[in-house]
Amino acid sequence: MSMFLTALSILAAAVYLSAIYQDMMKRQIPNALPTAITVIGCAKWLAVFELSPALFALIVALLVFLVTFGLFVLGWMGGGDVKLLTASSFMLGAWWTYPFLVWTALAGGVVTLVVLLWVYSARWYQKSLGGKVSGTVSVTSESRPTVPYGVAIAIGALWVMFQQSLLSQQTLLR
Repeated sequence: MSMFLTALSILAAAVYLSAIYQDMMKRQIPNALPTAITVIGCAKWLAVFELSPALFALIVALLVFLVTFGLFVLGWMGGGDVKLLTASSFMLGAWWTYPFLVWTALAGGVVTLVVLLWVYSARWYQKSLGGKVSGTVSVTSESRPTVPYGVAIAIGALWVMFQQSLLSQQTLLR
């Protein structure tokens, strides 16, 4: 069973790396990625065969969905971000959702700063020196830059998965 859970973790990590790539390149998280995380979560909860934590994880994921859907309605968050946050909360479990959201918020702050520095320095470069800047971020318009928050979500989830694996290894060593 431990090998199965390890395989699920590796698969989830690959999905999160794909989400980082997709969100950085296209500013979009394909529906297949949150769906894959949800399926991995279901497989994990079936493998550990603990009904109570699985139901609690589902309830917390629904709460995460309600809050983030409200942010989506207000235009503060993309739909893919809502789906990925919800699926990740379910997969990681109720007790790990709070650390996941904290690490995601911290990573989101860093990602936002990097995007803002990139966009505004590129705009300054274009205006003052007449240079051309290529990349995935539109730097020519004066519109508000978009932040690939899926990157932050994936970083938060990967960090919590790493913490979970360390905890399980410590438990096995006792």
